[in-house]
Amino acid sequence: MWRAGALPKEKSERVIVAGDFNNRVGDDSLNFIEGAGMRPTWKDLKIELSQQFSYNAFAPEKQAGVIDHIFYKVLSGAKAADGGIIEMKKPLSDHKPVWAELVFPRYTRR
Repeated sequence: MWRAGALPKEKSERVIVAGDFNNRVGDDSLNFIEGAGMRPTWKDLKIELSQQFSYNAFAPEKQAGVIDHIFYKVLSGAKAADGGIIEMKKPLSDHKPVWAELVFPRYTRR
């Protein structure tokens, strides 16, 4: 949580935060990140996460939901145009890859 404290202080407009958060959308930790001005790409893509999982790719019967996320700073004016969770026949990790195509406005607001 201490690293998330840096988000409200970040002055750059174009900020992307991605990775294994070990939390689902709606959990307190991710709500804190959203409260710091970040938006999960899932919201733009309108992907229903309740039936999806990014962990555990090696043991799908033990799925733990979507705990891998990509966030972008709302003030950047960006939007996720596409994205999702990649299904692999032979997983390389216990986490499925997540991806997003972000579209930023041509110019920053400065």
